[in-house]
Amino acid sequence: MYAPHALLTLVLVGAALLIGTSVARRVGLAAPVVLLVAGVLLSLTPALHDIAVAPEPDERTEAEMLRNELLSVKRATVVALRDEHVISDTVLLRLQAQLDAEENRVNPPSTVD
Repeated sequence: MYAPHALLTLVLVGAALLIGTSVARRVGLAAPVVLLVAGVLLSLTPALHDIAVAPEPDERTEAEMLRNELLSVKRATVVALRDEHVISDTVLLRLQAQLDAEENRVNPPSTVD
C-alpha cells in the first residue's frame, strides 16, 4: 500500500474511533463495546485488507547482524596484523579464506532460479 493510502486509512480509522466514542456516550453503552463492534465492521472492509505491518526484527536477525559485524572486525584485524608484519601474506590469505567460509555459513548465498 502506498503512503498516501496509508495516511488516508489512518485518518479514517482515527475518525471511526472518535465517532465510535461519541456514539457510545449518546447511546449510553460502554465505549469499548462500541469500538469492538466498529473494529469488527472495519475489518470487513475490503480496502483495509491491503494494510501490511513491517515485522519486528527478531532475535535471529539481530544475531545475524552481530555475526556480520564480528566478521568485519575479524577481517580488519587480520589485515592490520599483516600491515604490521605480524603475519605474512600467505597467512592473511588463509585467514581470509576461513572468514569467507564463515561468512557463507552466516549468510548463505541466495540462489537465483
